Amino acid sequence: MDVLSCGLNELLTQLRGGVPADGTSTAPNQVTPTPFFAIRAGFLRLVRLRLVDGFGQFLDLCGSDATRPAQGYLVSDPMSVPDQPGLLALPPRFSAPTRAWFRYMSAVQPGVMADYETSPLCGFLMPNHLDGSLEFFNADGSGAGELHPNQDGQVQWLAAPGVPSTAGQDPGAALANSYTAQLARSLIDWGVADAGQSREPALAALLRTIDSTLWTVDPFCHAGDEHRALLVGHPICVMRGLLLLDVNDPVTTADGTLASVPVRLGNLTQWQDGLLGYFVDDDYTRLYVVDAASAGMARGVGPGLGFLQQINLLPTHYATFADDVAGNVSSATPTPGAMPVTHSYIDTSGVLCIRPNQTINLTVLVEPLTTIHATLGRVPRKEIGMRRAWVTKGLAAIAPTFRFGPVLVDPEQIRMPLATDVAGGWVWDYRADAVAWKEGAVTNATDDALLGGDPPEASEGWLKLLPRTTTTG
Repeated sequence: MDVLSCGLNELLTQLRGGVPADGTSTAPNQVTPTPFFAIRAGFLRLVRLRLVDGFGQFLDLCGSDATRPAQGYLVSDPMSVPDQPGLLALPPRFSAPTRAWFRYMSAVQPGVMADYETSPLCGFLMPNHLDGSLEFFNADGSGAGELHPNQDGQVQWLAAPGVPSTAGQDPGAALANSYTAQLARSLIDWGVADAGQSREPALAALLRTIDSTLWTVDPFCHAGDEHRALLVGHPICVMRGLLLLDVNDPVTTADGTLASVPVRLGNLTQWQDGLLGYFVDDDYTRLYVVDAASAGMARGVGPGLGFLQQINLLPTHYATFADDVAGNVSSATPTPGAMPVTHSYIDTSGVLCIRPNQTINLTVLVEPLTTIHATLGRVPRKEIGMRRAWVTKGLAAIAPTFRFGPVLVDPEQIRMPLATDVAGGWVWDYRADAVAWKEGAVTNATDDALLGGDPPEASEGWLKLLPRTTTTG
């Protein structure tokens, strides 16, 4: 009670303009404090609860009346106060009208909000765990190229199969959107820094983090399975967004303009939240993940890792897959269990800080046709969704590619074992010489032993799954 009285006297002194309750004046060199607080919090004690209807009839609740306080009510965990069962904590709130302004923005026009005609889609990414590469597609679904890891940790940009290119070509020459091009260049730069190091490369860290985050997302609830790419390669949307803590406050004070508010983007507990990671203010040297658990609970995935390792090791991997004991992903013989991502490219803090009326530009990696949640704590949670018109045409046009070789093929009629139950047509893209490409339809190989009239040739290339409307042969 003494502490409460002291606090009330201090508040009364501020409201009097620095004149204490006893009437004495403020010292000459003392600055009069402002009575304004941009953020307020406090405590609440329920003394009496009464339910009143529209006719004036009332009912006292929780045993309260004029002589007895309310008892027996439930208090949620965020509002409970340790060792004070009768006290409720009121979380900090802005004293002025405030909202979380979270929007998708145009992928090509800075400052323009996305709508039915203006798309925020920059392009698509498609992880390929078979060879540890990351394939890039433009917003219309056309193939641009892929980032392919080298043995020394460096990353090489390869143009899409069938597209004439030169060695060492910049990704910006093939990617129509500048933001996806910056993302690709950043991974190439990280590859230079990772070369010769014993740590896991940034590209592998990105692929494993995306893989572990996808465990918490329902990929087909909103999207359905009509898009072949969702079943074969699982593409990821690269979108532009903007976050603003909009505070409509006529009074500008230091605590209102300088105090930052933590923001959590994405939510692992929401199956419809498809955020896999994001970049802040066009800085593509660091990927922010939804939660530290996305990196901490990652498992081995990639060439020779996880379920892609030697078949005799799979039973042990399967039996220990759920173990949270840290394994070793950089070893020549990875140990089972959790393999946390520790690369500095991945920011595992799970939060970013924003000041009132500060604008933050975002480039987000999102599961197609899912939602994203922004949680600030001091304002209601914000959720944004994805329009089908933004992504459906691109998803329908994506043609995943898979590198194989060398394989022996009949140059007159290419035969390979194919997944015939997948809608679409398979073609074989390969280099006829140093500069020229060839593409031919592929026939599904049967169990019958067939020998063509021409001698077989060793060929290295890409199997491409074309949409049904663009199949050849």
